[in-house]
Amino acid sequence: MVGFSLGKSTLCLMLGASMVVAVDPSPADKKFWDDKCKAKHGQLYSMVFDSNGKPTTTCRAPPFKGCYWGPYTNPKTNQPGCCEKGNGEFSTDPIATLEGGCCVKPQKYSFDVGANQGGCCPQGQHLSWDTSVQPLLRDGKCCDPGFDTSVDKATKQSYCCPQGLSYVSDPATLKGDCCEPGKIFSIDAGTGKGECCDNGQVYSIDPSTGKGSCCAANAEFKCDCKCTPKPPVDYNPECPKNHLQIIENGGKKWKIFCELINHGANDISITPNVPNHGQCINNCAKDSKCVRAIYNANIKTCYLRTHGNKEDAKTPGGYASAHLIEDSNNANTAAPPQSSPPATAPPATSPPASNPPPSSPPTTNVPSTDAPSTAPPQSSGSPGDIGDPKHCPDVGNRHVDVGGVMYEIQCTKGVSENFPDYRVASAADIGECAALCTADPKCQGVNFYDDGGSDGCLMMSEHEYPATGTPRPGDNLISAVPIKKR
Repeated sequence: MVGFSLGKSTLCLMLGASMVVAVDPSPADKKFWDDKCKAKHGQLYSMVFDSNGKPTTTCRAPPFKGCYWGPYTNPKTNQPGCCEKGNGEFSTDPIATLEGGCCVKPQKYSFDVGANQGGCCPQGQHLSWDTSVQPLLRDGKCCDPGFDTSVDKATKQSYCCPQGLSYVSDPATLKGDCCEPGKIFSIDAGTGKGECCDNGQVYSIDPSTGKGSCCAANAEFKCDCKCTPKPPVDYNPECPKNHLQIIENGGKKWKIFCELINHGANDISITPNVPNHGQCINNCAKDSKCVRAIYNANIKTCYLRTHGNKEDAKTPGGYASAHLIEDSNNANTAAPPQSSPPATAPPATSPPASNPPPSSPPTTNVPSTDAPSTAPPQSSGSPGDIGDPKHCPDVGNRHVDVGGVMYEIQCTKGVSENFPDYRVASAADIGECAALCTADPKCQGVNFYDDGGSDGCLMMSEHEYPATGTPRPGDNLISAVPIKKR
């Protein structure tokens, strides 16, 4: 039995008691994916669809009828061939002269013998793969003479490093550089600058001179140009252990409130990448105007204020708050920690630390003045509902919590095409697309094509934060990338 219908055509073949149904994509879907193949490979390419009418990851071109750039003889196979209009002219690798391919000028063909793969590079550069990473990444990298490709083990991104060096990133910040074998890349917490250090050392910069050096983990670099021991560590409170207790830090006394907050402006500073509440309190102690140090352990952010220390924190929220009691240098006694009053457990109804206080406004596009301004926004309904706005340009440059995963949303950057999309799905907006990613443990970020078409949610299996891909002209692209690798 053979049947046809308008719209999506259906071919049915009845063989005994079994039936095979092949579904073609809609004209709109076919054009959408064919355009992507043309943009990436050339005008003669089109998308291959599976039997369900869904796009695969393969782009193909029809057999050419004649040579646009003229025939050539492949030196490896001695077989004739020709380059299509979109593929340029045939050239061979200057060293592996039997390896060649079609490249658009001024690019030339380059072949990596170690990886047994090749491709096109700007003239003067060579294509290489980091063969220490197995399996090899899909795409190599074009590097200048004297440089080879090195893959950062943490981010799986490729970089060009001087021969003999490898790219290494700091695990906390994912910033990195090309380092000698056996070295690590370490970031100075105060300045965010980094350097390659021996394993077990940390990079430290003296803020008074701007000079830095690699020091032992328990030392810091000072302006006398030598490594000196750090001063004793001030008391670092723990929640819920130190709830309602008085501790000493930075020569001052502080009362600790766990999972409680009083709303107000963070009028001194908001500082990310602070390792713990003790360091946050110490930063406050160094500022004569600071009387409150609020800390969000989930995103390691410190909020300092000039007000609010004379009132107990009362509103449930995912923060630890330290209220200045007195300067212990002028006190007769000071012993961390002290019970005042007897410690009690934090409120049982407190929300998780990744959410803002429940009294915060339900919308996520306007930062609440009722809580630290960089706290993750609160979900406003069903999974994937990130509130308004949902479209570019207003939705960009935001951090949103979708199903317990913190995403950064960008309008001008997408997940790089160097990372393959492993699954395509249908979503109404970037919020739903991010929710599908959260539900899939393999998903490390999404590109969402906000053009009203179906199957516009592309899920990626490789993590890239921040996103570095640039959308093609005309693409209404929104990306959502977890700020931490899942």
